[in-house]
Amino acid sequence: MQLSAPAVVKNYNMYMGGVDRHDKLRSTFSLGKHHKFKKYYVKLMLFIMDIALMNSWIYYKLTKPTKCKESEARADFFLSMAEHLVCPGYDWAAKYKVTPDSTDNNNTNDYYPRAQSRVYAGNGKGRRRE
Repeated sequence: MQLSAPAVVKNYNMYMGGVDRHDKLRSTFSLGKHHKFKKYYVKLMLFIMDIALMNSWIYYKLTKPTKCKESEARADFFLSMAEHLVCPGYDWAAKYKVTPDSTDNNNTNDYYPRAQSRVYAGNGKGRRRE
């Protein structure tokens, strides 16, 4: 006796490959996989970055299949993404009009005033500063 699978099961089995491949790609390189964070939103943000990186890699692979045949193509892609995000050759000082005089230690008090140190009475043995 043969029973046919319901349409829901057939559709799931037909289209689940994309999710599985995406999870497999993400498992080999993940920003937050080997780290523990006390704040949940850090892990959530790294998860969102992982998904964005994997989606960009998949799109890049679809648009340039000849460049993705090499064994280290994915690592090269991630390196170029990191370099473009950081922009090491960009002149940030010119963009924000930073002059050499404004970066020395004497002028930083104008921008970052020192916090007042508070003196608390301790347990009678002395004073504690915070």
